[in-house]
Amino acid sequence: MKTNDLSKPGTSGSQHTAARAKQRQSEKGKSDMTSGHKQPVKQSTGDKLPHSTSRHKTLKNLKSEEFILRRNINVFCWNVKATISKEAKRDDLMPVLKRAKENDGTYGRDIADHLLGEEIGREIVGIRLLTICESLNLLENRGGKNRPRYFLTEEGEKALYSRYVMVPEEGTWTIWASDDSLLKYPILYVEPFREGSASDEVRGNKSKDSKARKDRFENIPHWLSNACSITKMPAAIGNEPIRLDHIDTKIERIADNARLSLEWRPEINSLKLNGSIKEISVNSTPKAPEISFSDVWQELLENEQLWHQWQEAKGRLLVSFDLTDNTERSLLQRRLDFVKPGIQKFGNFEQIHRKVALFPQNQEDAQRWAEWKLKDQIHTYATEAEFAKWCQQALMLFEEYSNVIELPTRYELATDAWQNRYDRKNTSTIWHMMAVEDWGI
Repeated sequence: MKTNDLSKPGTSGSQHTAARAKQRQSEKGKSDMTSGHKQPVKQSTGDKLPHSTSRHKTLKNLKSEEFILRRNINVFCWNVKATISKEAKRDDLMPVLKRAKENDGTYGRDIADHLLGEEIGREIVGIRLLTICESLNLLENRGGKNRPRYFLTEEGEKALYSRYVMVPEEGTWTIWASDDSLLKYPILYVEPFREGSASDEVRGNKSKDSKARKDRFENIPHWLSNACSITKMPAAIGNEPIRLDHIDTKIERIADNARLSLEWRPEINSLKLNGSIKEISVNSTPKAPEISFSDVWQELLENEQLWHQWQEAKGRLLVSFDLTDNTERSLLQRRLDFVKPGIQKFGNFEQIHRKVALFPQNQEDAQRWAEWKLKDQIHTYATEAEFAKWCQQALMLFEEYSNVIELPTRYELATDAWQNRYDRKNTSTIWHMMAVEDWGI
């Protein structure tokens, strides 16, 4: 192998572009480096490059990665005196609602004539049906006391469409609820209160139990009282729509027997509630918060002092070449670990990570990165055809800078490899570069 020619001072591939360009200019027009080698041809960067397939595959893979914020939620359980409305089918009221809609309002005599017949006393039945509809907030009287006329309410419109009515029931209930900020409606599950059995009362100490129960009473929390009269919302179990119409201010705290967690996917505006209440499986989909993923992502990056590096239009993180490791340089991606991700309005979540695309933060970093990518591909003989392909692949990854990046020639890399020939890590590169230079292929 002819080593004497390549031992002449050459420009290292890691040096600045300006120095390399100056050397090339001084060497222009000389013979084949006195060794019969072909004059190295500068890699053209001005030509339009083909679409960067590998980079766009990377971005596609990153976008397909699910981003899920998770946490366990606090669950409270109380025995309460309350009025609670649940959905019930009331086919007997549907004709009344339909008549009010089609006739632009209705009244007792109108209901009697069109729905009940003209027998004596039918008007009283019609008035009673209208009164029931009014008490259920399905109709409202917009006429006078002496000449009432009933019209559909918004709740009545919904009932006419679904054929279900929210029917209130007053009594003592056991309710499960959560104050988690992700939940728009705090009520999770409701069931009628069940008294202890007679045998339990016989075996138990009444005075002691009575005192213990008295100690469990507490004032209703504001977030629960604020849930009163909210339009019907689905409970966690079975998605059964319920409405808390009224609740006493004193409530009895009891064991919740619940384990629940939330999974929030802000990219697709999805919220899932999983776990169990009283060993009953819970798998429901409450309404997700009305916040965009871009706002969530910005806040997470701001917490990590990374937002100023994020290029939102391209969906990538701008970084210094010096602050990347070899894996990040090769894949052009980084795993961001959020140890305690938090959104100010919605609190903290469990640790999560997300892979993001990387891109050089300036031209100098792009130059060094492209050189590194070129050298990293030299694992076989760097023939002219192969070397040209490697150069093109390195440039394609940094399209915005491809017209200003000047990659080292094959001769320059061979010179650099020879000058660092005592580096054991460089052994294969020396052979793959210098052999083809000597052979002129």
